[in-house]
Amino acid sequence: MTNWKRITVKISEEEFNELEKIKKRYKISYNKIIRSGLQFYVGLSIAKEELFNTGFLKVIKPLTKDIKRYTKSPRFSRKVNTAVSRLGEQEIAKLNSRSKNFEKRIQVFKRRRKRGRPKVK
Repeated sequence: MTNWKRITVKISEEEFNELEKIKKRYKISYNKIIRSGLQFYVGLSIAKEELFNTGFLKVIKPLTKDIKRYTKSPRFSRKVNTAVSRLGEQEIAKLNSRSKNFEKRIQVFKRRRKRGRPKVK
């Protein structure tokens, strides 16, 4: 049988409001939200560690120089401009608006908090 552990955290009112929006929108519990976020973060951390422990970076690192060179080429610029022109002004404005909204909402969780007073032994 699983031996469950309890974790208690303090979050700001802004963070709580974001969790509340998610809870209402997807009709899931706080426990499910926190658990899925934790699973995602742990999975990402494990994948990153495993990736760094292989020779994969030795292969990828030289390719990043090629990618930088490719993205600066006039041919790539023409392809991007063609793709952007197909989207149209309204779609680009909508994309910019959504990305700013995303940044604003995620900033709540990125904010550094003041540390409490040091513990006295």
